[in-house]
Amino acid sequence: MPLKHTKKLGVQRNGCVLISASVKHKMVIPTSFEWFLRQQGGRLLLVNALISLIPLFIYEGELDASFILALKYLSAPIFILSVYIYLFKMPSYRSETSRIMGIFVTLAVAALLTVMSGSYLLIINAFGPSQSELAVQGNVTKKEISGRNSTRYKVTLTDINGRQITLDVSFKEYDQLVVGQMYSQRLKVGSLGLLYR
Repeated sequence: MPLKHTKKLGVQRNGCVLISASVKHKMVIPTSFEWFLRQQGGRLLLVNALISLIPLFIYEGELDASFILALKYLSAPIFILSVYIYLFKMPSYRSETSRIMGIFVTLAVAALLTVMSGSYLLIINAFGPSQSELAVQGNVTKKEISGRNSTRYKVTLTDINGRQITLDVSFKEYDQLVVGQMYSQRLKVGSLGLLYR
């Protein structure tokens, strides 16, 4: 049950109190779930962010495709769950912050979780059932370097069927390839249909 806290306020003019009023504030007691989330949520988010970087250093292949997959299939559930937690599981936080700020923080966290889930899909893709191999062959049509904290080397191929495939490769392989060159590599097809090695 919310606790009521009464605070007396006075309006002063020329050193005299003219008006005295009582203002009641509701002090909302956080639930155990909310208390844990507010105490450990930042650490959990940081740990998840660090763990999500690991697959990017382990695997080569269609890394961007995993994030597109996460955006397509996981973004809606993550956003719905985040908004639900904010509206129904964080009463104390809602009472302390403005609605705009609360919604902004909720959506920002949901966006971060969606991006990080793309890395976890790489792990599921590599360790799930239905693994197979595929010979990828095509002309290199584009080379690209991206990333700030971790540099990624990407090449885009056009195979014999006209399909464009963008692969993350090692620096050594990236440095040896030139646009127009024929690229051929045997890769694995994971349980989510993503190419990797």
